[in-house]
Amino acid sequence: MAENKKDNRARSWRLVVYPDSAPQNWRDILDEENLSWVESPLHDKDKNSDGTIKKAHWHVLLFFDGKKSYEQIEEITNLINVPIPQAMKNPKGMVRYLIHLDNPEKYQYK
Repeated sequence: MAENKKDNRARSWRLVVYPDSAPQNWRDILDEENLSWVESPLHDKDKNSDGTIKKAHWHVLLFFDGKKSYEQIEEITNLINVPIPQAMKNPKGMVRYLIHLDNPEKYQYK
């Protein structure tokens, strides 16, 4: 009897790149993988709930023509030393989040 397994593959994935742990050429590495991707401005003014500044980071969105599994994405993120990629349910909303467009309470990136 076949089990009903949830399809956890996605066409859009998001990740967080930290300047202090990613290789300096992380953008070149993504380009060499022939990916469609978008990068946020460096988020270096985001705050934690206690008011302290969060660790600087970039949000990166990856886009594919077909669905990719977590394991397939992890092969890419391992190349640039990025933790835990996440599938995106709303890519358009995430693009807006790159600069906090819909979050006026957060720092507004250009």
